[in-house]
Amino acid sequence: MLYDYNDFQKNYEGESDRSVVILAASFLEQTLEGYIRTKLVEAAPVSKLFEGYAPLSTFAAKIDIAFALGLIPVHIHDDLRTIKKLRNLFAHKPDSLSFSSSQVADICRNLRDIKRSDGTTWEIAEARSRYLNAVLFSLMHMDAQAARTDRLKVPVFHFEVVEDSKAGA
Repeated sequence: MLYDYNDFQKNYEGESDRSVVILAASFLEQTLEGYIRTKLVEAAPVSKLFEGYAPLSTFAAKIDIAFALGLIPVHIHDDLRTIKKLRNLFAHKPDSLSFSSSQVADICRNLRDIKRSDGTTWEIAEARSRYLNAVLFSLMHMDAQAARTDRLKVPVFHFEVVEDSKAGA
């Protein structure tokens, strides 16, 4: 997965707010799917889970399964749900939205502040930066954890038929 995050926000300079929200959320969803896939068993039926109307074809389903599998903590789950909400708002609302609108700014306030290693909080007031930082830190979490957790394995079922006389009945 490893992505160069140094220029993450620069990639979105000059883009409209609508483009920033939709493109960053799309990249995040693709990364989340890749992260989930690295943890699921390696078997052909797994790919079908992400196609068409399958159970993991939506951003919401990917967010929830990642949390249910313990791949993301609750605060990233909550941030991803907020990012998804913003993406849907920008993608489906016919009138022009921006980070400066009160509706969008209010939603962005639900995104978590950044905790520094010294325990203090880095509060980001500007909604666009707050959104991009939430995307960035979610991506960084997935990248870091992908290398630290193992893929699930298909269990091997072994059984032996034992006659009643041998079982000690």
